[in-house]
Order: sequence, then structure tokens, then C-alpha cells
Amino acid sequence: MIIDDEVKRYLLGTEISNGKRFKINRTDLFCRNDIYKEISKGKRVLHMGCADHIALIEEKRKKGTYLHDLIVESAHLAVGADINLVALQKMKNLGIENLYHINDIPSNIKFDLVVVPDVIEHISNVGKFLVDLDKYNCPIAISTPNAYRFSNRLQLLSETVNTDHKYWFSPYTLAKTIYEAGYKVNKFYYTDTLNIRRPISSAIKWWFPLVRDGLLFMIEKNSEKSEKTVLHKK
Repeated sequence: MIIDDEVKRYLLGTEISNGKRFKINRTDLFCRNDIYKEISKGKRVLHMGCADHIALIEEKRKKGTYLHDLIVESAHLAVGADINLVALQKMKNLGIENLYHINDIPSNIKFDLVVVPDVIEHISNVGKFLVDLDKYNCPIAISTPNAYRFSNRLQLLSETVNTDHKYWFSPYTLAKTIYEAGYKVNKFYYTDTLNIRRPISSAIKWWFPLVRDGLLFMIEKNSEKSEKTVLHKK
């Protein structure tokens, strides 16, 4: 999907359609964690929702896939914030530093980047959450599970879902939420990790970005109305 001036008219609500089609272009495939690690290099990063699921912290750390560790390794400074005090204490017991409850984030740090990995689907008022992030006055990276992911399309007789999730976002509906909160999209990615033991689904995901597992958007405050935004490619 290319966010040009025509698409922006729908995102900003100046035009409405009950059945508008948005073309999905072929794009490279990126791993979510690799993107977060790359964009955090040398920056002062605020990691919102840093804890992940508490039962998985040690397992992911052993595998080298714990996102907060990857951000700490890459960033000049990584500050973690979460609402789960038990999980934050667990992280502190494992030797992780610079952790705060979301209401106690230090106000004297000028962040270069705020990352919000797979958090917004857990939040009741996503629009207010995004508006509140504007106080950090820096670019924001947001990811979320993709409503059109391959596994969702196979669900016919039952629903498989994280029971704490409140929303599914598609590329358009996430962009719509972002623009209505006063931001613009600079880049976005369809993210996934291919599995060689599942060659058919991996091939489908490679060729058709809309069925990949995740969406990751790079956004900033919207001050220009005519700028064209395209899918990021290598």
C-alpha cells in the first residue's frame, strides 16, 4: 500500500468509501526484532511495554530473542517501561537496569526514539495512547499482529487469539488510527520469520506481504499534508 495524497484523503476522513481497495505491493520480508535492533543503534530509546509475557522472559533470553535485550545491546541508552510491576521486578532480578512503571518514566531524558512493540492491541483507548506519546517529541516505531496474517485466514470453525487482545489491525486501519491521532507514516513493514519446516506457508508469505504475521510502522508528528510515503525497501 502506498500512502499518497489520494490515500491520505481517506486516512484523514475527507473522503469515505464503503468498499475501497488498496493495492498491496510486493516488498522485502523483514524480521520484527531485526528492525527494532537496527533502528535503535546509537539512540536513546524508550521501550514501552518492555516486559513481554513474564513466563517467557528467561526462555527468550536463553534463545537470544528477548527484544529488550536486543534493544539494550544496540542503543546508546535503553529505558524500559511497563505497567506490570511483577514483570519489571523479574527483569530487575535478572540484572536488567533502567526500568520504570509507565507512570514513572524520567522526564529529564530526551529520547531519540520511542518503540512500542506489540502493545497497542492490548490497550483499550489506542487513540489516546498515541496522542499521549507526542510528549516525547521524537519518532515512534509501532508494531502489532496483522489482522490478515496467514494463520488467521485458516480459522474457519474456531478463533485462536491472545485473550488480552482487544483489536486486530490491518495496514489501512492501523494507518487510519495513526493519522487520526495526529501522526504521519514515514515507513512501514510487513514482518515475519520464515520457517523452513513449513515451506508452503513460507512461500506464500514471501510472495504475498499481506499474509505476513506482523505490521511495523515508523511514524512522527504530522505537520505536512502533501508528503508521499511509500513502503520501505532495501
